[in-house]
Amino acid sequence: MRKIIFTIGITALYITIFSQEISQKPFFRNKEVPVQVFKDRTFIFSDSSVALNCKNQNIPQNNPQKDSNQDILKKILSRTRNYCEKVKSVALFYVCKENIKSKINYYTKGSRLKRDPYGEVSEFYEATTLKLKRTKNVSFKYDYQLIKKEGKIEEKRILLEKNRRKKHKENAELEIKYRGQYMFYGPVGFLSRYWQNYFDYEIVGKELLDGKAAVVVKASPKPSNKENRNYARIWIDEKEFSILQIEWEPESIIKPEEKKPKSKKGELKKKNIWIVTYGVEEKGIRFPSKQLIQEFFLDGKGNKKILEEYSFIYDDYKFFKVEVDIEH
Repeated sequence: MRKIIFTIGITALYITIFSQEISQKPFFRNKEVPVQVFKDRTFIFSDSSVALNCKNQNIPQNNPQKDSNQDILKKILSRTRNYCEKVKSVALFYVCKENIKSKINYYTKGSRLKRDPYGEVSEFYEATTLKLKRTKNVSFKYDYQLIKKEGKIEEKRILLEKNRRKKHKENAELEIKYRGQYMFYGPVGFLSRYWQNYFDYEIVGKELLDGKAAVVVKASPKPSNKENRNYARIWIDEKEFSILQIEWEPESIIKPEEKKPKSKKGELKKKNIWIVTYGVEEKGIRFPSKQLIQEFFLDGKGNKKILEEYSFIYDDYKFFKVEVDIEH
């Protein structure tokens, strides 16, 4: 099975293309590496940037609502930038349980006979909807460990269970198609000082997320940003300005040349979503609590047909070190 590897970018992290051993690579101090995906070739996902001065020039002076939103946005970007710099500089050593449920749906393409008013078959075509044939479910439990010390980061797993059967496999690899790395650093690739030069932002709403009031900000790549053509929505704590959740739309995972089911009513559109929720807090810094990755088709009516779904729950955290790295 081919694996797709998400790598959350952080300041000074050196990533070798197509390498799965990036946890051993050193940090560079002068550049931040964005989120990356490996699938035969490298794709880059990251979000964040706003050119406030340029945007303000286009805001009518007689529109106080837009002026107010820009003031709020400016404050949000400033405070989240500070939060991300804190995340970048922190020295870490923690372990937790990583519980994964994998679901793969297998479909058959339906077909219909189109009849004329007299009941005669006039046309045969493939339906735009898919019929579920069977579902494969697999579950995993890992001990997950992340250590960041003196500019180096290391991520390890021990497989404890597979389909509720006891295992013990050290230095285990994830046995699923989509694989995320360094989820803790997700906000940095969007809202750090470096990446706020490459994306535009807008406030798109407010929501209550796990009991916390959140401002939802949409991040879009600037036209000049040719590398990262991805979009995201980011839930930001309205009071503390920490990152509560990030939702990517990593369209670049799907190659344009990949075959799509067709019918006379059009193609089924293949899409992906990737959501990481930061629901665990320690010393003012948030850690992943859950993650959801879906690959799905949208039929001609806009109905969602899930092809693959990977649900991650992170719990039973044990923190051995969470402090600012004085060498940063």
